[in-house]
Amino acid sequence: MTEIARRQDGFSGQVHLMVPEAQQQRMATHPLLAGLHVTHAGFFPRAEGHFISRPEGCSDHVLIVCLRGSGWAEAGGRRQQLARGDIVGLRAKHEHLYGATQNDPWSIAWVHFTGKEADAWLEHATGRRTPLASCHTSADRLDSLGLDRIHSSLAAGYGLPELLDAAAALRTCLTSISRRRAQSSTALSAQERVSASIELVRKHWMQSHNLAELAASAGVSVTHYTAIFRRLTGFPPIDFLIRQRIQHAADLLATTSNPISDIASECGFNDPYYFSRSFSRIMGSSPRGYRQTHRSASGEPFSKPA
Repeated sequence: MTEIARRQDGFSGQVHLMVPEAQQQRMATHPLLAGLHVTHAGFFPRAEGHFISRPEGCSDHVLIVCLRGSGWAEAGGRRQQLARGDIVGLRAKHEHLYGATQNDPWSIAWVHFTGKEADAWLEHATGRRTPLASCHTSADRLDSLGLDRIHSSLAAGYGLPELLDAAAALRTCLTSISRRRAQSSTALSAQERVSASIELVRKHWMQSHNLAELAASAGVSVTHYTAIFRRLTGFPPIDFLIRQRIQHAADLLATTSNPISDIASECGFNDPYYFSRSFSRIMGSSPRGYRQTHRSASGEPFSKPA
């Protein structure tokens, strides 16, 4: 297996546990462990610069749980952005890459596992038999997945009791992931969650929207939220909201004789000068010029001065 890592010096506070090769060979034939067993496990906090490339894949399956921050994974021609609560499974013997985002590096818990039942367990947990499969769990339920039990078991040693406990904890973790995925109709991708958030902003354009709160409601970081938002709409969140308000202002300018200052206030702009600058930037003419053009085109007279 060829592995390329961008950072070699580890991460402050990390946990990295590897079952010795001799023990791995024994587990492969042990009647209680041959079906499913853990080979590596760990925790990387704020893994700045984290990047792994395995052109030949890995001999084990890899399960990664994003605890905070954001990152990405790629396999089988599919690239998946990951944020808090996202879980990704990378199937053994398939080329894959993954890493932390630069601006908001992830903190992850991870485990490598194999065995005669491993393929079926990964599919059971993620619901897909593909090189990369992902799902999501609510952020407040991450701790209950039990990956920390795998870590504590291996940290206690590599004797049979510890290896059996780690394998049992892994089964519990995979079962929990599967149950949450099956029970929750809200187990949406990050893109779907952000898309729902966009519709909320579009519908409630007069309300004040806090970027951090929007990102949290979508279960992603602010950086990740902004990137997906821009990809879906073509604009960052703040500019998108301003454009929604300007569109409504343009309609009022064309269909009413209300004073421009009143329209600005009605569309969420407390500063009429900021409204005028924003309107000109987006619509290509001043509010007054827009009104004159569109009212002249419709042949309607003005009943009030602007």
